[in-house]
Amino acid sequence: MAFFKLDKSNEAVLRLRRAVNASPEGTPLWRSSMWHLGAALEANGKPDQALLYYIKSYVAGPPDPARRSVIESIYKKVNGSLDGLEDKIGPGFAAARATPTPSSSPQ
Repeated sequence: MAFFKLDKSNEAVLRLRRAVNASPEGTPLWRSSMWHLGAALEANGKPDQALLYYIKSYVAGPPDPARRSVIESIYKKVNGSLDGLEDKIGPGFAAARATPTPSSSPQ
């Protein structure tokens, strides 16, 4: 991340790929490395590749509205709309809250 903060996104991508490969898949370190790699790729002008890493990071952990917002923005930039996004990362928070939950009725 130091390279990323120094505006050396090419070097950041290289180092973050190493971090992803060295981290056990599914761990918080792996998930964070995947997210940061997405950010570095986005900064390198590769939003399509960034989106893949953002999505992998997102689906590996609990839903996060801020990260979902980033993904929605990039997804729309890459695909022109949000069509198909829910298939990749699940329903949005408004949709999840609107889904009725079964209630127990007294008998």
